[in-house]
Amino acid sequence: GYIALAIGIFLEGDAVLFTAGFLTHQGFFNPVLMFFWLLLGSTIGDVAWYQLGAWLEPKDNWCVRWLKAMTNPLGPHLLERPKRSLFISKFLYGVNHAILAKAGALGMPLPELMRKDLPGNIAWIIIIGGLGFASSAGVVHLGRSIRYAEIGLFLGIILLMSISRIFTHFIKKKI
Repeated sequence: GYIALAIGIFLEGDAVLFTAGFLTHQGFFNPVLMFFWLLLGSTIGDVAWYQLGAWLEPKDNWCVRWLKAMTNPLGPHLLERPKRSLFISKFLYGVNHAILAKAGALGMPLPELMRKDLPGNIAWIIIIGGLGFASSAGVVHLGRSIRYAEIGLFLGIILLMSISRIFTHFIKKKI
C-alpha cells in the first residue's frame, strides 16, 4: 500500500494525497510511514518533471515551442523567487509540473532546487493529507447520521402509506 501511495502521488498527486489522509484516519496506514512514502513519491515525481524539462529544452518541434511559450511567463518569477514559486505552485493544480519542467529547462541546479522544493512538499502533504484525514473523521459521524436518516425515511414512508390508505378508505366510504 505504501509503495502504491508513492507511485500514485508521483502520477497524480492531490487525489492520491487526499485519499491517503482519508485512509490513514481509517487505520489503513501508519501516519509516519505514510508521510515518508508520500514525500518520497512526491520528490521522485518532482525530479522526473525537472528532468523532462531539461530533456525537452534542446528539442525543436511545434510541441516544444508551444510548451516553451506557455511556460515562459514562469521563468522570471522562478529565477527571482524559486522557493516561493515552488511553494505556491504545489497548491495550484498542474502549475507545479510546469514550474519544475521550466526549472529543468532553465538549467537550475537540481540539488538546490530540491532543497527549496522540500518545504512546499511537506506543507502540501500535511495540508491536503490533513484535509483527507479530517474529512474521514466527519464521514464516520455522517455514517451514524445516515443510519438515523434511513430509519426516519423508512418511518416517513410507512406514515405516508398509512395516511394514503386511511384517506382511500374514507373516500371509498363516501362514494
